[in-house]
Amino acid sequence: MTFDRRQFLQASLYSGLLYGTGSLPRFVQEANAAFAPLQNRILVNLMLDGGPDLRHLIAPAWNATPGTVGNAYWKNRWRAHRLPNDQNATLQARWNSAYYPISIGGGGWTTNGSNNNALNDDSGVNSGVTFGIWREAGWLIDMFMDGNVAIVANAAGGRNRDHSHSTIMMEQGNLLAGSNEREHSGWGGRLAQQAGGSPIALTDVPRPFCFGARNGNPAEIDNTDLITVQNSRQLGLNEVDFSVNRSYSSPQKILGSLQGYYGSLQQQNFNTDAYEKFLDHEDKLRTFGALIRERLDFDEPLLIRALHSGTINDDYPPEMTGLNPDLANGNSRRTLRDSGFGRQIRNLYDVIASNDLLDLRVASMSYGRWDSHENQRELGVTGDLNNPDVHRGIESNFKDIFGGPSNRPGLPSNALHGGFSALWASLEQESSASKDNIVINVAGEFGRQIRDNGDRGTDHGKGNYMLLIGSGVRGGIYGDLFPEGEVDKLADESIRTPDIDPLTDFDHVFGAACDWVSPGSGGQVFRGRASNTNIESGVTPGNLFL
Repeated sequence: MTFDRRQFLQASLYSGLLYGTGSLPRFVQEANAAFAPLQNRILVNLMLDGGPDLRHLIAPAWNATPGTVGNAYWKNRWRAHRLPNDQNATLQARWNSAYYPISIGGGGWTTNGSNNNALNDDSGVNSGVTFGIWREAGWLIDMFMDGNVAIVANAAGGRNRDHSHSTIMMEQGNLLAGSNEREHSGWGGRLAQQAGGSPIALTDVPRPFCFGARNGNPAEIDNTDLITVQNSRQLGLNEVDFSVNRSYSSPQKILGSLQGYYGSLQQQNFNTDAYEKFLDHEDKLRTFGALIRERLDFDEPLLIRALHSGTINDDYPPEMTGLNPDLANGNSRRTLRDSGFGRQIRNLYDVIASNDLLDLRVASMSYGRWDSHENQRELGVTGDLNNPDVHRGIESNFKDIFGGPSNRPGLPSNALHGGFSALWASLEQESSASKDNIVINVAGEFGRQIRDNGDRGTDHGKGNYMLLIGSGVRGGIYGDLFPEGEVDKLADESIRTPDIDPLTDFDHVFGAACDWVSPGSGGQVFRGRASNTNIESGVTPGNLFL
């Protein structure tokens, strides 16, 4: 992937690695070309830009009885599911074919998962409810049934339906943030500071979520420790080995000249701070890059490479054909629709492998295109569900993030790996212990309305689901999964914009994740959560983690 000058400068201005020198000395240490298991707990924050309709991912079971949640949902959502009509047989067929059913308190619910804890219904109000997770989200289904996913219902992002303003609130962790109040630290940056490590941006341009606080003041930014990783395989300053190859392209000649020039300057003794700071920074960047390159002197895992790469060359071994169906036919095709998200997964894998060099505590990711006012589910694909070049609406997004093979009855064991599934399987090959030290936080700036619109989509809403994923999570349901009050809302045609009621503000959810990463940090990162924010009755944030 190439970046233009504007992108480079924007990333540089936000990154302490590129314009500051305060944090670099701690990176100068011995590195080995080997995967380093995670020694500290880390938070991976995935921001879903655009207001994701997670009621499309997690839906109530179809019920033919009028006045029930399962009936009201499907009778008011059939257009968003791109169904031909709202007849009972049509709705039931969609439920049966598209969703993996889970009954709260029923068979399998109390079976201990991999973390040896039964699935949890924290508020105790969901007993007997049957819901479904979209079947192609095989990795998410497996993680949930193993007790490693907490679904927080009726969760609130920003307190309005404006994308920009709500995103500011979410990333700063500040519900009182004004619409133009952008010069403020982010909750991920503050968490990294509390944990004594670095926030790492895996996106093209760092998000404000990563910004640290200056001298403990959340209203001021200090990015000394922020590291940007647009491409983990091209970190640091490029090197030219003159002893190996003397046939250079023009860019290599320029790089070689700069390398020699700065090397010569390093031998001189300057008496001005300006020269010393500049040369010190160049030396640290070059040393840092060399350490990272030495650590990452191994091939990108095939499962992860398949997420974003569509180029066939001699480097592809025969086993790649099992990861990408077109390779067997001599064609070229990646497995994700959004190859950029695949590169973020690659970056995440590499920074985990280099976590000791980077002092990793927080990683920032994003996935956009969730603003589904129309054609929320596309029907353009009729045969090959794995073709990433065919747009399936938000279901393409869900598959990219949560898709993967599963051995559970009724789910495909040969499904292609989505982003986190590929990451999990690749980490298992290197250090399964690393997965135990990761929590993934998934949220958008707000939700969607519970009634579809005339364009086969859903409009901006308020409440939504938030997901916490990891072996340290106490899996289950937190809050009323499908409040009965929504039935009355949907029956009342005078309510043009029926919402999921936003009952639990994000700082309770995110603050609990902070406390897991660094005990006691939640109250420092979210200073007003105890007195200034809302929480649904019966929900206990302290129960979200083991």
